[in-house]
Amino acid sequence: MAAKIDQQKAEIWAHEDFGRDRCAHFVGREEPLAAISGYLKGGDAKPLAIVGEPGSGKSALMAKAIEQAQLAHSGALVVYRFIGATPASSDGRALLDSLCRQITREYGGDASTIPSEYNDLAVEFGKRLELAKADRPLIVVLDALDQLAGAARSLSWLPANLPANVRVAVSTLPGECEKALLAKHPTPDVVSVKAMSAGEADTLLTLWLDHAGRVLQPAQRKEVLEKFGRSDGLPLYLRLAFEEARLWRSYAPAAETVLHEGVQGLIRQNLFPRLSQRVNHGDVLVRHALGYLAASRFGLSEDEVLDVLSADDAVIDDFAARSFQEAKDRRLPIVIWSRLYFDVAPYLTERSSEGTTLLAFYHNQLREAATAECLEGEHAHRRNAALAGYFRGRSDPSKDRSWIGGYARGLSELPFHLAGAGDKDELYETLTDFVFLERKVADVAIAEHPGPDGKTTRTYAGVYALQDDYEMAIEAFGGGKAGGKKPLIVTGTDFGKGMVLRCPWCNVASPFKKEWLGKDIACPECDGPLRVNSFVVAGK
Repeated sequence: MAAKIDQQKAEIWAHEDFGRDRCAHFVGREEPLAAISGYLKGGDAKPLAIVGEPGSGKSALMAKAIEQAQLAHSGALVVYRFIGATPASSDGRALLDSLCRQITREYGGDASTIPSEYNDLAVEFGKRLELAKADRPLIVVLDALDQLAGAARSLSWLPANLPANVRVAVSTLPGECEKALLAKHPTPDVVSVKAMSAGEADTLLTLWLDHAGRVLQPAQRKEVLEKFGRSDGLPLYLRLAFEEARLWRSYAPAAETVLHEGVQGLIRQNLFPRLSQRVNHGDVLVRHALGYLAASRFGLSEDEVLDVLSADDAVIDDFAARSFQEAKDRRLPIVIWSRLYFDVAPYLTERSSEGTTLLAFYHNQLREAATAECLEGEHAHRRNAALAGYFRGRSDPSKDRSWIGGYARGLSELPFHLAGAGDKDELYETLTDFVFLERKVADVAIAEHPGPDGKTTRTYAGVYALQDDYEMAIEAFGGGKAGGKKPLIVTGTDFGKGMVLRCPWCNVASPFKKEWLGKDIACPECDGPLRVNSFVVAGK
């Protein structure tokens, strides 16, 4: 029997791997690093905010700051998350649950009293910070607050005044989360991430080229560094420019070694056209493959990508036309996908979700470019519809709504892609299907937490995933007002504080009444139409 995975440890390891990857070949940034170091040594008892534009290298900076903090404060507990590096870290409830559990475990606290609801966790996080001790202070580093979803973006869970022996450093893009930070009292100190200098860029480019075993001609190197300077000195631009330049032949004419300015220009006018050339992978395969990745919520596994491409008639027909051969069993040969994956691997990262490894874009700007280039017009609906059909087929192979496929990923992703496809009828049918709801609650987002007494506590977060589905459905159905809407399925839940019914229309929890079981009711708070499941979920 295979050993059970400790999901909490797996989440921590995923962020450790992400940090090591971002920290590789780090160059410069002495000023913001010194500011973070000074704050950790004896700054005010309030969070420190790092703010920078997209592509300015915030994640690499935070990864380096974490590495330095672990060396300089060997007696401290350093807890960190790169939000967006895993699906769980983008979800406010899952993020706070994970942070509370790690802090509690490290300080020998009682994890059994950690609540499950987001609103309760938002309060509990501040309490768990108080476990820090003078002989073992606590340093919390949270990168990319802007990638949080939903209510967590308000940052109401982040204390403005920190307990003794605690330091918290966070990073974000300018915008909503920055404003939420600046609205706190006291206001956090802010460190701005400025453009990378020309000297730092030259050094970093040399490190990358040496690692790749490549050398650029003087004119080629000048092209990279000059276009980097005209692109706001963004490290992301330099990285993408390096990936293009390392493919140049030393004898290539100047016309073939021209880079477009700006991150989006480089991606859409250098990278995508190069991949789409007929001698490389062709326009259809590139647009469809990258379109599926851009349409996905957290990414796709390699098997999922290959399966959905093989079910795509346009891709199969294009392969046949370009190779003058039929795909065996109308399935895309794996070597075709492997060639494309080899070329796009530098622009992808790996994430873990529901027991599998997903491929996702390395940076949000890559995803945004792929969305603009590959999901324009009706293509977004088509890619989402294809993914919805795929996940439906894996989850309900008998096509009778018995949902016996045992594919948690399918149950997790199906509502998202039905909404993306604009299939409101099927989305409604799915979210009012009691069997689907039971399977999602039972099979999705299960976490096991080994306790100090050797006993394992299992939590089922699928009910929260359903709550997210309902909120998404409200938006897909036209949002906001309950009047004239179809009833949404809800389930009574009890996580130790009594049975409640949370309304997805107004997000208010009301005390549960037994006579509601299996009936259509109006929310006591907002009168929104609800259909109550005939079962309840009781936590332990």
